[in-house]
Amino acid sequence: MTARLVEAGNWVFFDVHARSAASGAHVAMALRVALPGTTIRSEPDGSRSPDELRPHLLHCRASMPAHTTEQTRAMLETALESIDALQASGEEPPARVVFRDDTAAAAAHAA
Repeated sequence: MTARLVEAGNWVFFDVHARSAASGAHVAMALRVALPGTTIRSEPDGSRSPDELRPHLLHCRASMPAHTTEQTRAMLETALESIDALQASGEEPPARVVFRDDTAAAAAHAA
């Protein structure tokens, strides 16, 4: 069990709030394409997102071999800038990403 906790500590946790399940899945898939070699896990949540415009909630975590969580998060943030579902011109984008800063609680939950 200890090994799983140590391994879980290398993950960056974030949520995708989206207008539709497809929009949320698009964000996760686009990250996988943009960051080959990165492990990105995603799981839909049956409950509603707190974002009224984006009711679908997708819990995600990412880990990059030989990178710290800070480096992984920085690379995720850079990759997110190019994902079309997160961009909008004149309207709210169909999805947004919220990083979970409480990684200790999330890591304990993941283990």
